[in-house]
Amino acid sequence: MLESRPNLYVGYHGCSKEHGEAFLRLGTRKKIHLSEEDYEWLGKGFYIWENNYTRAYEWRAKEYKTTKKPFVVGVIYSLDECLDLTDSKYLDLVSQAYTNLKDSLEIAGEPIPHNEEFDNHETGIRGKRLLDFAVLERLHYLTDNPNPEKKFDPWIKKGKVIKPFDTVRSAFYEGAPIYKGATFQEKNHIQICIRNLNCIKGFFRPLDMK
Repeated sequence: MLESRPNLYVGYHGCSKEHGEAFLRLGTRKKIHLSEEDYEWLGKGFYIWENNYTRAYEWRAKEYKTTKKPFVVGVIYSLDECLDLTDSKYLDLVSQAYTNLKDSLEIAGEPIPHNEEFDNHETGIRGKRLLDFAVLERLHYLTDNPNPEKKFDPWIKKGKVIKPFDTVRSAFYEGAPIYKGATFQEKNHIQICIRNLNCIKGFFRPLDMK
């Protein structure tokens, strides 16, 4: 079902200068901070902008306004077992995870989370993605803890248990159209969420660092 992607990729992580310099000094993965808030778009993990230095910097400088000294650190990583949401075959798994979550919450008498609407339609800044987070975390729970005895279980394909996902990859379409009538938006990007820190091979200081 899954196609492992061991190739190396380059991405960028927006942060404060203090944290960026700390990443560059790291000699261990154990100190890497993971985003674990319940509104993260792609679930818990370490977030990277795929090959997009500019967007990483702008996000930290303009949309995370508490940062006094915005910084971008380069990241060399692999995707390995990747939940790629630009690939339709993985979207079916996400849809099944939603159904599983919805049914479980209904049985428990609990409400299903909802994504917040755009905070600003002109800039395209998104609200909290509570539903998406819950669905993806449910999918990860099920793939991390499969039950081979359930032959009808969607996490068992052709008798094989689906491996846990190391990373999540998705395209996001944000911002105002770049010209009248355009379908291209000024903040479009691809984002990576790394769940397995072994996928991070190293950090580097970008040459065009502001």
